[in-house]
Amino acid sequence: MFLATGLTHVGNALEAEEEGLISRSFRVAEVERMIIDGEIRDSVTVAAFGLLRLKGLI
Repeated sequence: MFLATGLTHVGNALEAEEEGLISRSFRVAEVERMIIDGEIRDSVTVAAFGLLRLKGLI
């Protein structure tokens, strides 16, 4: 998980193993809902999100 701000999309330069990868941005409230609803279940992602929240970064 990366916290990035002030970015501008300039296109994709995917490597072979990244073909088909879809990335998009989500509002914080939507990520929280996805965690609560069980759409996001990956423990590393949930822990990283919680740490960012606790540190007041999001």
